[in-house]
Amino acid sequence: MPPKRRATASKNEEVSKPKRTKSDEVKNGLVELNEKFGYHHTAALMDFWEFAKQLSTEAPLDAFASLDNLKLVGPFRCLNGEQCENDMDYLLWDRFKSDLPEMQTIMTYKNGRFVFWRDSAEEAPLLVHVDKTESFPKVDVVGSDDPFFAVVHLMGKGESSKFLPGKTRDAYTVELKTIVNKRKKESMGRAFHGPKIKVPMRGDVGYRSVSDSPAKLKKKLETFMTTDDETLKATLRKELLELKSYVDFANDEMDYGMGLEFGHDLFLANNKVFDNLAFRVLETAYTLLKRSKYVDVLKSLRTADGARVGQD
Repeated sequence: MPPKRRATASKNEEVSKPKRTKSDEVKNGLVELNEKFGYHHTAALMDFWEFAKQLSTEAPLDAFASLDNLKLVGPFRCLNGEQCENDMDYLLWDRFKSDLPEMQTIMTYKNGRFVFWRDSAEEAPLLVHVDKTESFPKVDVVGSDDPFFAVVHLMGKGESSKFLPGKTRDAYTVELKTIVNKRKKESMGRAFHGPKIKVPMRGDVGYRSVSDSPAKLKKKLETFMTTDDETLKATLRKELLELKSYVDFANDEMDYGMGLEFGHDLFLANNKVFDNLAFRVLETAYTLLKRSKYVDVLKSLRTADGARVGQD
């Protein structure tokens, strides 16, 4: 008996295509974000975005606007269909001048912004809050990779929980304590910001502290930025360059964390008088720590004439 002929669809019939599942959309969205921004994003961001679209189909970027004018920016704009003219522009999208390469702003509101913090571009982020101060902004850990922690941060105790589809506000508050304690245990140093730094350690090799205390170093930087006394400036300049020489010694002995911490502090001063030194110290630190993505970001943060790129 001859084999049966296989049924074929007529030319006028449409061959059914496999349906695109929600998990496919999440995966594709994350792949797009990771490729365009060069940072690792997690499914928690996509879950938040899906909820924002449910709250406001017409304007999901403003879905939480009733919470102190909270606006979704950065990667959310990409998910909303906005595109940059060239790939390098994604590195600068909604970036503020005091955003370190470790930082990616994802939301803004009237008193500050919420930022993803990654010790390296390949890691899952922490959520940090940054106030509106231009020099030495206050940076605090306020959550994990879950953007709903930003909503909790802005919600009052008696406020409606309509913006929290899953866990309660109290559950997030308890979880935050665990996140902050974990970060304190695994981070090191005395940087001006709350997350501190995290570098690989081999025994006691990998980090040594900047010789000046945070308060003393900050005082020196603030004085240099404000004084008109050229003699005092010369003294302070000499002291800062001496700290840079200590960083060089530390790098020779593989204590790369010292340069990272010192560079962060100089960068957060957000003042052009320190930028050359800050960028030089940080580029060396990122190179030694094999954080090449942050070297690229650092180079993108300066214009041809040396001015720092970003919003004030």
